[in-house]
Amino acid sequence: MQHPASDPHTQPETFVRQTATVVFADIAGYTSLMQADEAAALALLKVYKQAIFTLGPQYGGRVVQYYGDGCLMLFEEAAAALRCAQALQVHYRSLTPAIPVRIGLHLGEVMAEEEHIYGDSVNIASRIESMGLPGTVLLSHAVHEQVSALTDVPCVSLGNFGFKHVSQPVAVYALSSGGLPVPTAEQLSRKAVAYQIDNTPEPGAAIQILVVEDDMIVGAHISMVLAEAGYGVMGLMPSGEAALTQIATLPPDLVLMDVQLKGKLDGIETASRIYETFRVPVIFLTANADQGTFNRAKAAFPYAFINKPFQPQALLRAIELVVQRIQETGPAPAVVPDQPVLPASDHIFVRDKERMVKIPLSDIRYIEAERNYCRIYTRQRQYLLSVPMKSVEDRLDPEQFVRTHRSFLVNLSAIESLDEFYLYLGEQAVPVSKAHKDAILSRLNRL
Repeated sequence: MQHPASDPHTQPETFVRQTATVVFADIAGYTSLMQADEAAALALLKVYKQAIFTLGPQYGGRVVQYYGDGCLMLFEEAAAALRCAQALQVHYRSLTPAIPVRIGLHLGEVMAEEEHIYGDSVNIASRIESMGLPGTVLLSHAVHEQVSALTDVPCVSLGNFGFKHVSQPVAVYALSSGGLPVPTAEQLSRKAVAYQIDNTPEPGAAIQILVVEDDMIVGAHISMVLAEAGYGVMGLMPSGEAALTQIATLPPDLVLMDVQLKGKLDGIETASRIYETFRVPVIFLTANADQGTFNRAKAAFPYAFINKPFQPQALLRAIELVVQRIQETGPAPAVVPDQPVLPASDHIFVRDKERMVKIPLSDIRYIEAERNYCRIYTRQRQYLLSVPMKSVEDRLDPEQFVRTHRSFLVNLSAIESLDEFYLYLGEQAVPVSKAHKDAILSRLNRL
């Protein structure tokens, strides 16, 4: 995390205000892709960025900031921004495999300082982008007003949506040309609700699917197919061990399982353990179609067995039948452990690649939520976990770890100083929201 040296509350005189179209893009599921195969994820990121560097300037855009896989661009003209977004998505979807990118646009005032921009317009563009599905281009009413008369970039109204920290509902549209997918208003509203509940899937929301696949590129393609169909992708796990850890913490509604996996457990052994302990339905999706593999797979009681390379329609139909079966009969009862999991006293174990690593609680400085994942920061290093922050929070002592923000959990003993907007843990700065500030101050031994 960057030290907020250029926070607008501390140096407002350095900002230049301007009206611009903000374009925000990111790779859907990139965090889980990075965890599955870091080298392949970085190669994918390179291809993603190269297209932005090439096409952005061609349409008059300026790349302002990168946030990992997120990219922020500014355009003087809304039409040019929308045409650039369309060109980017057409390019990403033409690749083999396609890169699952989401893009959001908003027009309004921004505050620029050197290589950084701030303001509500940036926030709204980011919120609109995060609602999208892989392959979509979503835009606000402010952008649509500028482009509604253009025939080469037709848009479809999706309705009004409320965003956190935005006082008024925002009308959202989807670009419907270039063969790009157009999400339904229901799909967007499900994602909007999920955004506001601390990364925990809401009851009644989209079916949550866990993908267990050790080929990151294939996994990304599967995730994009599922997301475009309106399913929630809980994560992409490269090994059976990682999948079992995830399911034990937060069970999905359904698992898509490859047979050949990294680690000691193959997909069939993993599926057998899932059936025995959790009773979560499993669909095998594998290139191992020989009779011997199929006979072994039957012992794990899968709901379907699909050969690779697969046809998206065949996969989606199989999932639809499984969902219908669950809704009609209900899932088999899970085996409930005799003893509940209690909060850790002085340590926790977390997965680090193929091992479980012990982390003393005193070493944890803070935890940051990243959608359905979270990242633990210690003095020495950081750990990316494929579970929501709420699941980790439930294992920690609430007297020692407190929320400072909906996306941050801090070890009180690690706080070295604070101001109106941030807590400082050495060189690291963590935001503190108004909703949590009083509770935090009450816990500090102040004079």
